[in-house]
Amino acid sequence: MRYNFNTGAVILADADRSNQPLIFVDQVGTFQNKGRNLETVMSPRWGETNSGLRFIKYPFFPTAAGIDFREADNVEFRLTEVYYTLAECKLRAGDASGAKDLVNQVRVRYFSPADWVTAQNELSRGFTAYDEDWMLSEWGIEFLDEGRRRRTDLRRFDKFTQGKWWFFGRATEGGALIPENAIVNTNGSHFRKERSVLTGIDTKPNY
Repeated sequence: MRYNFNTGAVILADADRSNQPLIFVDQVGTFQNKGRNLETVMSPRWGETNSGLRFIKYPFFPTAAGIDFREADNVEFRLTEVYYTLAECKLRAGDASGAKDLVNQVRVRYFSPADWVTAQNELSRGFTAYDEDWMLSEWGIEFLDEGRRRRTDLRRFDKFTQGKWWFFGRATEGGALIPENAIVNTNGSHFRKERSVLTGIDTKPNY
């Protein structure tokens, strides 16, 4: 349930849920069956007004709090990225143990000392090895809602157009799977340019 920050009054939704209390849900879909049938996995553009959680990773303090901290919700680079970048390098070089140790230096802050005794050696659900899929998942968990991570990480691990994540490769649009034409050649998913721009320029084959 969402409330007005200043008055405490319940915020009402609009559009498909006009004048109903705004209650965010973690699913995306047309649950009222207005305009499109509900599917198991749907494109976010077919969600309803209350579809999807809204993240606030860094707090907003009112002036009255007297805390000099203002809207630091767009972090460009933080120390954890250094740890994870080195961990990924170690993993790609064949040092999975070293990658795990670096990731754990970050993860430890999420657990109590008692829970960490077992958690430090447990893989996330669905993983059986400290491999690239595990590393990509750890990137996603730690940097959730820090926008550019999805673009750079998924491309680096060849998942942006080839993999199935969120609704990509799982939802349909007009009877076609999204994305409709997955790029077979991974070169095509990086810094794509119009042919006219590349005329007369030597480029890498297949770009």
